[in-house]
Amino acid sequence: TTQPPIRCFIVNWTEMNHLLVLRFSALGDVSMTATVVRAALEQNPDLRITWVTRPLLAEKIPAHPRLVFWTTDFRGVQQTPWGVLSWIRQQMRAAAADAHPVEAVADLHRNLRTRVVCAGLGWRGLPVERLVKDRIERRQLRLKGALHVEAITPVTTRMAEVFQRLGLALEWTEKTAQSVLPTQVAPAAGSAPKLYFAPTARHKTKQWPLNYAQEFLAAWMERGGEAVLAGSAAEREELERWIQPEWSQRCTVTAGMNNEDEVAVRRTCHVAVTLDSANLHLAVQSGLPVVSIWGGTHPKAGFVGLGHPNVHVLQAPDPAFPCRPCSIFGKSTCALGDVPCLHAVEVKSVLERAWEVATSA
Repeated sequence: TTQPPIRCFIVNWTEMNHLLVLRFSALGDVSMTATVVRAALEQNPDLRITWVTRPLLAEKIPAHPRLVFWTTDFRGVQQTPWGVLSWIRQQMRAAAADAHPVEAVADLHRNLRTRVVCAGLGWRGLPVERLVKDRIERRQLRLKGALHVEAITPVTTRMAEVFQRLGLALEWTEKTAQSVLPTQVAPAAGSAPKLYFAPTARHKTKQWPLNYAQEFLAAWMERGGEAVLAGSAAEREELERWIQPEWSQRCTVTAGMNNEDEVAVRRTCHVAVTLDSANLHLAVQSGLPVVSIWGGTHPKAGFVGLGHPNVHVLQAPDPAFPCRPCSIFGKSTCALGDVPCLHAVEVKSVLERAWEVATSA
């Protein structure tokens, strides 16, 4: 059963102009939130949104003239939920003094910190709505397997519902989600297809075998394509070792780049190949079509859906691996030992799909 909202206020948005959004982490979730937030701003010209999040994540979110950030690293006094609440109240008093009083709160995170913040602000009469997380449905998906369970409502749709319950006029469809994303880069006539490749993931159950990734990159380059390798700053040296001397003019590494430069490089690519990782969502935010490889997690959990158009999912057949998903968010161990569901996604299938997408953009 769907979790009911905490409460629902009838709000006259013709008189309300400032919404506070709470979403603190993680990068992939923040990137998905950005699509919904931007749609809300585009469809409501008088709306101003203030987003509370971490400073490093705020840098990843596309700028908008009516979107501002209150950032914290949740250290020191702000490490506790009550410290965060006190800090937000201080920020709200400053905003009110600047003629921008916060008039409602959208909790798009729903963790301990946001529960305390929402309780404190709601107690004083501020309209508050919170994300429905579909915990029961996620548990059933993990226990019964994707083969026997229907897909869960996309997370982006659940976020849009928070705004709608507050009374905000927000149409949320594939069309409206697509309208707030950058235009896809089309390859110039005669140009080499350019790949944005993010071959690593934090969790073992999301990690396509590295020898598969290296084989895929080699096959892409042999076809005459170009490539950009993405990863963390700590992975830069390892990724650079993947580049053969004859590729040096056609293959580069963005790992460790500042966000602005990496976005600019990403926007020159024609297709992204990623795992179930934050890079999938970042590529979507850059207007790239994505070929995404899934293993221990599953798209039925709702992390690909409205707001993520042009995502091509490659995964092992559900009947072959009824244990999928073994985790909703990813974990470090696999009950079968070596994550065979990821080994089942062949290099050839990824190569053919990515090349087709890149050349038909």
